[in-house]
Amino acid sequence: MRLVAPLLLAPLLGIGGVIARDPRLPQLAGRFLYGDLCTGAMRSMLYADGHVIDDAPIGPFLGEVMAFGEDGLGRIYASSLADSSLYRLDPVNAHRARLSATARLG
Repeated sequence: MRLVAPLLLAPLLGIGGVIARDPRLPQLAGRFLYGDLCTGAMRSMLYADGHVIDDAPIGPFLGEVMAFGEDGLGRIYASSLADSSLYRLDPVNAHRARLSATARLG
């Protein structure tokens, strides 16, 4: 195993996430989703041919994103330290997604 240089340098405290594979969210397909712990923003990055070709917020504001995960169907989940909740990213329409609370943690 070897370390490689960072793919993205940005003035944020990024919380690693998942590659979006949820068939309900085609606008995010193949993008790396991550959170900015400082601002609470959820972001997505697209990587191709050895370079980051796009990095943008995806809309929902979670606040203190702590972790990402996915279930067997590819649905994406994010946890928030701000309110100790687990959220699922659900489609609103073809271009937007929303967070749906699924559980309280702790």
